[in-house]
Amino acid sequence: MTAEPLQAPAPQPVPGHHPFLRLVRNPVRKAPKMPFVLLVVGILGFGLVGLLLLSTQRAQASFRMADLQKQGATLQDQEQALQRLVERDQDPATLSARATALGMVPDPTAGYLSPDGTVLGPVQQGVAVPAAGAPAVDGVVVATALKPPAKAASPGASR
Repeated sequence: MTAEPLQAPAPQPVPGHHPFLRLVRNPVRKAPKMPFVLLVVGILGFGLVGLLLLSTQRAQASFRMADLQKQGATLQDQEQALQRLVERDQDPATLSARATALGMVPDPTAGYLSPDGTVLGPVQQGVAVPAAGAPAVDGVVVATALKPPAKAASPGASR
């Protein structure tokens, strides 16, 4: 025996009776796909452009950093060279040679002040210090007498 599916009988309208509810089919509305596709393409496009800009900025910053590092290394080399020059010029032997070349002579009465204010060293009170370029005989500087400056005429005396 074969079984046949049962079919429900079709509803029969009742004469003179109007039902309050009736079956209405849902209208099939298709949502427009174009705005959604444009939105997704726009988001992807802006994302790619933003990513490209960020990548470009990062590469530029990397090149700038490399240039600044090179410049910093060059400046450090210059600083070290200048520091060596300063140290060489501050050497006592160099200072003495340069002072002698300028005609300066050592002060025999040189003394030093200590932090508490006392004078240290061979200081002689009342000894005249020789002038630069004074004549020397056998390594001894000969002090010459200085002439007093000429008196300037007073403004009222010329009348």
